[in-house]
Amino acid sequence: ICKDDAARFIDELRQRVAAATSPESALSIWIDHWVSAAFDLRRSRRINVLSSPSFANAEGMRAVMTDSHEASTDALRRVLRAGLVSGSFPTTSPDIDARAVQLAALEMMHARAQGRLVSSPDQARRMLLNFTRRLTGLGEAEEGSGDAPHP
Repeated sequence: ICKDDAARFIDELRQRVAAATSPESALSIWIDHWVSAAFDLRRSRRINVLSSPSFANAEGMRAVMTDSHEASTDALRRVLRAGLVSGSFPTTSPDIDARAVQLAALEMMHARAQGRLVSSPDQARRMLLNFTRRLTGLGEAEEGSGDAPHP
């Protein structure tokens, strides 16, 4: 179940990012995909169960999750490289930044699934986008919107 769900998630992500018309829109699409997944109640519940110790330690689960996260990171890395080449993301280090943003997205998703993040999808999106903007040099971050939400 987890393997099929992860494959669907990554396939959707890749298709949406590939359809983008610019590195900036591809970045927004990547972020929106993760935020949407984090705030989808059905997916959030499933992630909470699948990340429990009994599931997380099941044979093959670690490999499925690692492969999925690596595929997502690779999609973002390609977006950041395209932005570096075009000048849209002048300060990015694609390999490092893609991993950092992926980890931030994963933490957002897990925090949401565990009830530790009670912000809105818009606030979560702004936080992740502002973090990414600071890494990549994509314009100025929105004033004050990167503050952590309060439970």
